[in-house]
Amino acid sequence: MTRSERASAEVDSPLSDIVYQVLGNERRRFVLELLTQQEEPIDIGTLAERVASLENDQSVGEISYDQRKSVYTGLYQNHLPLMERAGLIRSENGWDRIEITDQGSEIQQRLNGADEQSRTSNVLYVALSAFGIGLFLGSWFSVRTLVPAVGFVQGVGFGLSLLAVGYVLTK
Repeated sequence: MTRSERASAEVDSPLSDIVYQVLGNERRRFVLELLTQQEEPIDIGTLAERVASLENDQSVGEISYDQRKSVYTGLYQNHLPLMERAGLIRSENGWDRIEITDQGSEIQQRLNGADEQSRTSNVLYVALSAFGIGLFLGSWFSVRTLVPAVGFVQGVGFGLSLLAVGYVLTK
């Protein structure tokens, strides 16, 4: 395999190093998110306003000239060329018509899926923790004497709750 074939294969792979490099920056993740929401190509000026809005947690109308200019410059000089080399976006006429590629859409869907999976896991761990704490409190108030098996279940539940809390705190 030649060097150019390897480079092409790396960019075509959804998990290539350059894709990880792209996703390592919040501004570029915002660009992917915004382009996924677009049905039509978008120009760099509009994209810069929307990214600045997300970065500063303000509406587009509240963004200052300096905030917009800073994002525009970063997109123009650094972020968009890197994203285009990674095959996540494409552009026509300079940066007048920017759109997401199929690979970019696939990566964004994976990111959205990871967020959803993380939220589901957190709910599960909180529920396990609540169950364990409930069993612990039940034994604290001598419920254990009413049902002998509660002591064992209480120990297991408390252990699971500690593991779940530890996992959520270390994420």
